[in-house]
Amino acid sequence: MKHKLKTALVLSGGGIKGMAHIGVLQFLNEIGVNVNLIAGTSAGALIGALYAAGYTPMEIVSIADEIYSEFKARPYRYTQFIHKDGLLKSELLAEILSRYIPDDKIKFSNIELLMFSTELKKGELAIFSNENNIGIARSAIASAAFPFVFAPIKDNGSTYSDGGMLAHFPTDIIRNEVDFVIGSYVSPVSVLDDKDLSTATSVAIRAVSLTSIALEAKNFKHCDILINPSVLSKYHTFSISKDTAREIYEIGYNEAKKQKDNFIRLLGLQGDMIA
Repeated sequence: MKHKLKTALVLSGGGIKGMAHIGVLQFLNEIGVNVNLIAGTSAGALIGALYAAGYTPMEIVSIADEIYSEFKARPYRYTQFIHKDGLLKSELLAEILSRYIPDDKIKFSNIELLMFSTELKKGELAIFSNENNIGIARSAIASAAFPFVFAPIKDNGSTYSDGGMLAHFPTDIIRNEVDFVIGSYVSPVSVLDDKDLSTATSVAIRAVSLTSIALEAKNFKHCDILINPSVLSKYHTFSISKDTAREIYEIGYNEAKKQKDNFIRLLGLQGDMIA
C-alpha cells in the first residue's frame, strides 16, 4: 500500500552547540521540508520538544534568549537551582520549561516526538513520546540531565539522566520506522591543548568521550542527509552566552543550506506516494 513519505529529523546532544539544530530547522522551514518525527537527545530533546509544541525556530531562539536574560538580570536566582550535592536542580529547570511546553501542546501535535534518556538504576534506555512520558518538560530535562552538572529526574521509582550515555545520536533506533532520515549532529571531536589533559580525570573523560564519539559516528550511515558542522569543535558544551548562541545558530543554518540540492530532492519525494 502506498503512503506519503515519512521524514524524521534526528537531533544529537551537545549543550550550547544544540543551537545549531535551530538553524537547521529554520532552513527546513524556509524551503518547505515537512518533518513528521523528531528524535532528540539532551539539547536535541529540548529543541525538538519546543518545535513539536508549535514554536517556530525564531521563537525558540527568543525563548532561549528570554530564559538567559532572566537569569543574567537576577543572578541570585542561580542559588535556588543548586542542590545540596552541588548539582543543578533539574526539577526547577523543568518547571521553567513547562511554562512554554504544556503537555497538551505535544499530545495533539502533528509531529511525533521521541526523547531519549538513561534510566540509571536498570542501566536501560528510556524513550519518552507524545503519549508516553513523565510530563513533556520533565521528559526533555530528563534527557538533558548531564552527569556531574544536573541532578537526575526521579519519577515513580525510576532515576533518569542524560540520554547521551546510551543514545546520543539515535538514528539507528528510528531508521526502520521512517522512509527518510535527516541527521543534525553537533558534537564533533574537539582539539585539546596540553593543559586540557593535565590530570588523570581529564584524560579519563577524554577517553570516554572519544569512545562515545566513535560509536556515534557509526550511526551516520543511517542518515539520508547528514548535517555535521566540524567547526563546532571549537565551542565548549557549556560556554553559554547570547553571542555564542547566535554564532552557533548561524553555523547550523549555513551548514543546512550547503545541502540545499539534497533537500530539494527530498521535497520532490515528499510530494509523491511511495510503496
